[in-house]
Amino acid sequence: LSALEKLEEAVSKLKESLMLNKFNSQAYDILIDVLYKQEKYENAWEIIHEARANKVSLQQSSIDLLSKAFPEPAKKP
Repeated sequence: LSALEKLEEAVSKLKESLMLNKFNSQAYDILIDVLYKQEKYENAWEIIHEARANKVSLQQSSIDLLSKAFPEPAKKP
């Protein structure tokens, strides 16, 4: 769906996938990339924080790309 530029649908399906398996690193990585494409940077960081909380390993290249476009926001108390 992401490759077909059906980004909203991709986000929906990826979030469904994560509800079924919160340890799916591939779903996290693709979701972060799709949110990046949509310029929803804060949402992408939220997904990264969720993955980290679940101790899921992410692709560093996606995090680096996001960091260049939108540095990681400070965590809310």
